Amino acid sequence: MRALAGARRDAASAPAVVPLNPPPVTEMIQPFFIWAVPAGILMLSNLAVDDNWARVRFETRADYGGDYVSFWYIWTNPNDFSVGIDIDTSLAFIGYCSVRTGRAYLKTNISNAHISAHMNIYQMGDQDATFGPATLQTPIIDVLDLHAESDFFGSRGFNSAPVDSIVDISNDQVAVSAGATVVFELFASFVFDNINDGVAFFDFSEGYQISNPGMTITSTPVILF
Repeated sequence: MRALAGARRDAASAPAVVPLNPPPVTEMIQPFFIWAVPAGILMLSNLAVDDNWARVRFETRADYGGDYVSFWYIWTNPNDFSVGIDIDTSLAFIGYCSVRTGRAYLKTNISNAHISAHMNIYQMGDQDATFGPATLQTPIIDVLDLHAESDFFGSRGFNSAPVDSIVDISNDQVAVSAGATVVFELFASFVFDNINDGVAFFDFSEGYQISNPGMTITSTPVILF
């Protein structure tokens, strides 16, 4: 009995053994939360399997700013060894955007609108040199740029466009230690600037929306030396 108990103690205290060339494990996870800044731009939202979307609408005359809506995910490494994860997701934009300027003589009025997408990856507890910075950001992907400008003699400027685009967002080989948690924030961003009397308008409501099917995570054991 003593020998058996000792063998069990030794097995429990031994480091995890990672098999050589194990097959990667792929799983689909769903967002658990939708967040908007400012909150008033979010008209309606939905969280369900393969049916996650947000409806956003606002108009602004502000000199400069950036609003956004984001989809939040959380994943915990269930293994007793470190893994590297590949992340793959997407955002679909169906909507409308416009910019316009007022009439002003002897000066220029300008309005610009920009729509983009990217993802932040927050590594909870993995802030040492082994796993890199606590926050990783994927490259920003342009979805739409609009510009309107009035002329020197007072003619109004106007520009508009429908938005119908699917953006793939991914990141490869994020190291996650055993039992650690990673949070993903997927952004749809709206940036604007208005000089003098410009107005930017973003509409992803009333039949339009920004949708997200979910996130695919593929994990493979990582051996650290």
